[in-house]
This record gives sequence, C-alpha cells and structure tokens, in this order.
Amino acid sequence: GGHMPEAGFAYNEVIKSLYADDFIQNKQIDAIFMPCGTGTSQAGIIYGNEDRAVKIYGVTIARPIERCITEIDTILNGMARIEGKEHQECEINVIESGIRNYGAINDVIEGVIEEIAVSDGIYLDPIYNAPAFYGMRCFLKSHQEYKNVIYINTGGVPNVFLNKE
Repeated sequence: GGHMPEAGFAYNEVIKSLYADDFIQNKQIDAIFMPCGTGTSQAGIIYGNEDRAVKIYGVTIARPIERCITEIDTILNGMARIEGKEHQECEINVIESGIRNYGAINDVIEGVIEEIAVSDGIYLDPIYNAPAFYGMRCFLKSHQEYKNVIYINTGGVPNVFLNKE
C-alpha cells in the first residue's frame, strides 16, 4: 500500500521536479492543491516544499480534516526519521471537498469532469480528483488572494471506468 513514509518520498520528488521546471521558476505560485485520501501524497509535497512560501492544501475526499492532519503529520515524522532528521512542526492545510458521500458520482461531479475534459483535455476521475478539484474551486471563490495555483492530479485512472449506477 501507499500509506507509509517511504511512499511520501515519491511526491517529495514530484515537488522538487515541479520547482526545477523552467516554466514554474518564472511564476509566483501561491498555492498547490491535491486530493487528500490517506495524506501520503500531501505529506510528500509538504516535505519537499521546504521553506517556500507556497501554501499546500489537501482537499479531503473521505476523512475528517483532523484525521487527515494526524495522518499527514505521522507520515512526515516517519519521513524525517528515515532520513535521520528531527521532525519539524509545519503547517498542514486540509479543506473540505464539499462532497459528503465518498465515492458517490452525482451531477456536480459529472459536471466538473465534463467541464475540465472539454476545456483542458484532462479527464478527472470521479472518486478523488473531481471532488477535490470541485473543493478547490469552492475554496478559491472565498480566498481570492490566491491568483496562481497548481492542482496536482494524483491519478485515479481505474476509477474512470466506474459505472455510476
């Protein structure tokens, strides 16, 4: 399974690659958003974010916010232990998706999937990424200080083939 400190290092590499990209280097990124299931991906991103001012937000798709924060902190602690470092307290931001029924595919989710597929050619899966993307958009409506954000599509490709019935 992916819910372990060792798995967090994969997303640690993702954020390092992102920051090394020439396109990103010339941009002022305000925040990064991603789905938060077990919290492992978000922990890896936070771990690799180091001292940058970029806010990292997980959009919970199943768990209560407090549980997400606890799980992310546990993964971060494990990652530091693996590298022989002291675990540093850090900001862990988790927000609600606004979709209460985990795994439910409804008109809101279908609308987000269709809109992004048509506008950007990206097909968000209905279980993780479409609800998280929806939650990010709702959050950004009331947090207009974030002008340049990145959404990390963490996958979920097998979920694309689910039947909503």
